[in-house]
Amino acid sequence: MVILVSLLACISIPVVAQESDSNVLVWQEGVLLQSNDFRGETGTARRPYQGAESRLTISLRFSCRNSVPNLDVHAEFDRSHSWAKPNMPPSLLEHEQVHFDIAELYARGTRKAFANVMNPCANPSAVEAISEHNNELSARAQENYDEETLHGTLPEAQATWTRTIRAMLAARGGSL
Repeated sequence: MVILVSLLACISIPVVAQESDSNVLVWQEGVLLQSNDFRGETGTARRPYQGAESRLTISLRFSCRNSVPNLDVHAEFDRSHSWAKPNMPPSLLEHEQVHFDIAELYARGTRKAFANVMNPCANPSAVEAISEHNNELSARAQENYDEETLHGTLPEAQATWTRTIRAMLAARGGSL
């Protein structure tokens, strides 16, 4: 049971009004992925044991109005491009959730880093550099997670990652 995670940075300067998209699930405390969140057409498994694929994004929208920054960073799960084979076992759903949780931890880290940027409206390249750096770190963490859990097929390693990531999320302002 393997997943592929796509991490994308969406930098929009300035922000354009965005319609609500029922296919995008924004990470929220206490809201867990469900089997029916995987609405995409079942893809061709890249590996014989691949059971699902998640499309995750750390979304950044940044704008300035009268030199006042408006920054929105969050982890998103794209239901329309995420798929799972029928009868996804709970262990695979948990593995997918931890991928989503890792993305949220890096979104938090991105927000935290932005808080230290002096005058971001005069320095949008700093905003972009922070976003790119955190996306690279997030991609590495996602790859490490899959390697260490063998894509969720090693129960002990999966349990360790799940406990660690949940503890980090529970820590006030926890981020990676």
